Amino acid sequence: MEKMIIPALAAFLCSAAVPAFAADVVTSASIADALNSPEARKVLTDDVKLYFGSDRVRAAKVIGEWSSNRHARKTSHPDQLTVCHAAFAKATFELQKRAREEGGNAVINITGLDKEKTRYSDRNTYVCRGGRVMISVGLRGTVVKTK
Repeated sequence: MEKMIIPALAAFLCSAAVPAFAADVVTSASIADALNSPEARKVLTDDVKLYFGSDRVRAAKVIGEWSSNRHARKTSHPDQLTVCHAAFAKATFELQKRAREEGGNAVINITGLDKEKTRYSDRNTYVCRGGRVMISVGLRGTVVKTK
C-alpha cells in the first residue's frame, strides 16, 4: 500500500505545481466594445461619467485617486474576449461605486494598471491578463465633481 501512496502523492504534487509556471496571456481589447457589452450594460450607470486616457475634463473639485483590480473566471464565459469584458465591467463598476461614495460624478484619467503597478494610458483600448482560470483587469482613475 505504501508503495502506491508515495508515487501517487509525488504525481499529485508535480501536477499541482504546473499552473504556477504558466505565463499570463496579455490581451488588448476595445474600451468601446467593453462598455457596450452585456456584462457592462448590467452594472454600469450614466450617473457617473467615465473618461479614459488623457481626456480633458474640467473638474470643479478633485476628490481623489483610486484603483480597482477585478477578476472574471474563464469557465463562466464562452471566450476570452467576453471574460475580459466581464472583468473590465467589474473594475469600471468599482470606480463608479467609489465615485458615488465620495460624492463625485465622474472618474477621469482612467488608466490601465498592471500587477507591477505600472500605469498605461489609452483612450481606445484596455489590457487584460489571463492565466489558466482567471482574467484580470486593473484600472486607476481620479474621482472628481464636475460643474
